[in-house]
Amino acid sequence: MVKERPILFSGEMVRAILDGKKTQTRRVVKPQPSADCILVEFQVDSTKPWWITSDPGHKSVYEYISPYGLPGDRLWVRETWDVRFLEGVLEKQLCFRADMTSIKCPENFKGELNYNWRPSIFMPRWASRILLEIVNIRVERLQDITESDAEKEGMTVKKVNIPQPGFKVGDPLESYRDVFKFLWNSINGKYPWESNPWVWVIEFKKFEG
Repeated sequence: MVKERPILFSGEMVRAILDGKKTQTRRVVKPQPSADCILVEFQVDSTKPWWITSDPGHKSVYEYISPYGLPGDRLWVRETWDVRFLEGVLEKQLCFRADMTSIKCPENFKGELNYNWRPSIFMPRWASRILLEIVNIRVERLQDITESDAEKEGMTVKKVNIPQPGFKVGDPLESYRDVFKFLWNSINGKYPWESNPWVWVIEFKKFEG
């Protein structure tokens, strides 16, 4: 049975999905196994995806179940939004911050006008405009990402715009991996690139229909 689950994306990543540039996302495995663990087995069967890790001496074994589902399951995207009246439009409009587009709210929508962007975590299911279908799911260490997969994460080569340790404004990011590393560190303070955490790798496509 196909299941749907919510997933959060930033405005930049929403735009990349809409443009067809983003077909992968990486999310931290929680809780993280101990640092010396290695991947012993990974399986996606007809009921649930799971993987087992063990330290080199096989003294510890962990079992994880993906919170994102199976290939074929769907993820509905939560993004920054608001409900407001737009100039020259009589009906309440649901506005998406990522690209400043809007849609008419359902007639039975009783929510209040806000005129302040609402965090993506508060987006209800009916307001989501993007539905993704999981194509594949696996686990790996963060730093194992390839240049090709970093491009599939929706990265575009650019210059540093926010200083970070080792980077100053204007520094060029010359590879998709560099851009991904920079972006990851800007939003994952607890699990920085340098800690090389285990991550779920979710490959997806936009669901049509």
